[in-house]
Formats: sequence, C-alpha cells, structure tokens
Amino acid sequence: MAIEIGKQIKNLRIEKGVTQEELANHLGISYQAVSKWENNITAPDIELLPKLSVYFGVTIDELFVIPSEVQMERIENIICNERIISPEVFNYAVNFLENTLKDEPKDSKAYFLLGELYNHRAENDHKKAAIYIKEALKYEPYEKEYHGALIHAENGVFGDEYYNRHDGLIKYYEKFTKEHPNYWSGHLFYLDQLIRDGHYDKARDTLKKVKKIKHTPLDFIYEGDIEFQLGNKESAIKLWNQGVNEFPLDWKAYISRGDRMVRVGNYDRALRDYEKSMELQEKPRIVDPLEFMAWIYEILGNYKNAVEVLQREISILQEEYNIYLGEMVDKPKREIERLKKYYEEVSI
Repeated sequence: MAIEIGKQIKNLRIEKGVTQEELANHLGISYQAVSKWENNITAPDIELLPKLSVYFGVTIDELFVIPSEVQMERIENIICNERIISPEVFNYAVNFLENTLKDEPKDSKAYFLLGELYNHRAENDHKKAAIYIKEALKYEPYEKEYHGALIHAENGVFGDEYYNRHDGLIKYYEKFTKEHPNYWSGHLFYLDQLIRDGHYDKARDTLKKVKKIKHTPLDFIYEGDIEFQLGNKESAIKLWNQGVNEFPLDWKAYISRGDRMVRVGNYDRALRDYEKSMELQEKPRIVDPLEFMAWIYEILGNYKNAVEVLQREISILQEEYNIYLGEMVDKPKREIERLKKYYEEVSI
C-alpha cells in the first residue's frame, strides 16, 4: 500500500502541528484548496511541490509515494527511541494508522502500534502524574487521597485487594488459551495472572498443558512460584534450583531463577544468575539482566558496580545492535548520571 499525495500532505501537516489555513497562508492559496488535496479531490499544482517539500522537510518524491511499511517502521522507531513523543508526532502516527485500518481493517501491525503509542503516552503521563502528586504530598503529607493517586501513578499495590486483581486479563487469556491451545506463550501469560491473583488450582491445570506443549525450565519455575505463593518457601527454592539443574545451558533458566532469588532477598545468588544468563546468551544479547544487576547493586549501596554494569549495557546496545542514539541508550546514560550524582551527595 502507498499513500496518495493528498493523504501524505495531511500526515505531514498533522505531524508539523499546523492547520489547513496555516499551510494555505504559507503557500498563498485558499484553505479550501488544501482541503481538496487532503480529500484527494484535486492535487497541488506542480509549481507548489518545491515549496511543500521545503516546508515539510521532505523530498518531492516523498510527497508522492511513501510505502506503508516504511511509515510503520518509522512509527515503531519513534516508540522505541523517543522518551517523550510530542503531541504533533503522536497525532500524526495515530492518523496514519487509523487511515491504514480503514483501507486494511485486518492489519494487526497497525492495531499493535496504536496500542503501543497509547501505552507509551500513558507511561509518560503516569510519570508526570507521580511528579505532581509527590509535590502535593510535600504540602499535604497526610492526605489519603493523594497517596492513593500516587500509588495509582506508580502502579503500586493497594491494601484493598480488589484493586490489585487482574480479572479482565484472566478472562481474556482464559478464552484466548481455549482458542489457541497449542500456543505455549499464551498459557504462560495466563499463568502469570492466575498465580498473582491466587487461582492456584487453575494455575496447576494450566501448567500441565504447558508441560505437554514444551518441556522447559519454566515448568519448574512456575511450579515453584505456586509453592512460594502458598507459603512453602523451601519447596519453591528447590523447584527453582531444579529448573537450573536440569537445563544448565539455558540462559532463561538463570534469569528466571535470578528474579526469584531477588524475591527471597538472596541478592548474591541473583547477581551470579544474571551474570550467567549474559554468559550463555548468543549475540545479540538482551540487556535486561544487566538492568536488574544495576538495580541490585544500587540497593546494596555499591554504586560503582551499578555504573559499570550500565556501561556494559550501553556497549552491548552499540556493538551488538548498532544503537547509538535514542531512548534505549539515553536511559542507562541518565541512570549513570543519577547514580554518580547520588554517590557524590552521599560521600559529602
């Protein structure tokens, strides 16, 4: 699918954050003419094309045809690499994807990217909300309503268990796994919600289905999770260890056990597991274990090691993914600066 020039002008105008009238005034024409372009009733005169290309910062060729796949890739890169998406770019991306769905109503990628756009905005909105609410709490520290709003913004846990439940997700994945009984990961998503909300009998039944589809270290990890939630800590640890013992060369076994060791406060074991998971991975490696390690080192007050681990993360992103710019590398850089500043303040 390619975009007609009228649709492309509309997309570029929305991205730039200007109205039809503002574009028309710049070009010295009526806004009705711009409206006709965008509705593909007429096309701009050829002498206007250089002005349009300069105004929008694109080539004349790009005004005519931009493959849908290129636009999709562009939006995906924006989501991954931009810490904050401007309203203009957000509106441009939503407009393009919604128009795509009008032409291709079964385009799953368009639906997915729309969801990710709103997830991205919601995450940033929650971060902003938390900043404002913390300021409010400086002046009214005993306002229960303020604390509730902060917990909401930070995705925390409420004392009222009803607000911590995941009934909607459980119902969705219950239906999903029936419709897609052989999709291994779908059962795992279902398991996560069941265990968290205390549906242990259903979790055990689901785990049986998981084992039939594929035998992995996660069989023992999830079985241990159920035992842990039931208060059987020693049994849980034995099962988590069994997952590693039976799959000693599977990096996922170590990162999974590392997560559980954090849960029981065994930080030394968790650090070794995360390091082992990095050692066993093939390139390009995921950097999540390094982020977890940096977090543990900060908890332990070892800021030097936390910084070194984050520097390793940046090196892997650059050397194994060729990522030098954008939020993926900016985030660990910000964390390094924060840790260095914090360490200096503590040392004074």
